[in-house]
Amino acid sequence: MPVRFERKLPYLGRMHRLALFALTLLLAGAASAAEKKPLGEFAQWSAFETRQDGGQVCYAIAKPQDNQPKGVARGDVWLLVTHRPKQRARNEVSVIAGYPLKTDSQVELQVDNGRFQMFVSGDSAWSEKPQDDERLVAAMRKGKQIVVNGVSQRGTKTTDRYALSGFTDALRAIGKACGVD
Repeated sequence: MPVRFERKLPYLGRMHRLALFALTLLLAGAASAAEKKPLGEFAQWSAFETRQDGGQVCYAIAKPQDNQPKGVARGDVWLLVTHRPKQRARNEVSVIAGYPLKTDSQVELQVDNGRFQMFVSGDSAWSEKPQDDERLVAAMRKGKQIVVNGVSQRGTKTTDRYALSGFTDALRAIGKACGVD
């Protein structure tokens, strides 16, 4: 893991960071070892439960409604909110960009009029602190749309737009399944 990852997330232990990275790969389709149980479809959002490292993991996930610029080669693009009760983690927001993000850049999320920054590692981005995730999830519950802006290693700027329709219901479903309501 890059040193920046270590410095940016002091509240996460090494095993926790590795588990988060593995979960991101799993959710992106790069790993298929774990079986996921659907919890429901909620407008633009889906909810799932799985097990990882002996612990329960629940997540709400959405694909963007729109990607810009058109025609850029990208892998799977996702926005996720994850609960991992065994690690006492709830409402962890992450973005999978579908391409390697520019090192030392940030991904910007805009929920209606609120702006949030995430640090990057590989093709993914996360909030720096759990408090940032809580603020972001609160904004997402009230918002109509979230716009994610990132920059690839090659310098391509991308914009992904996600509808927040169904987000609150998906969040409720994963909270109930993982007992973090």
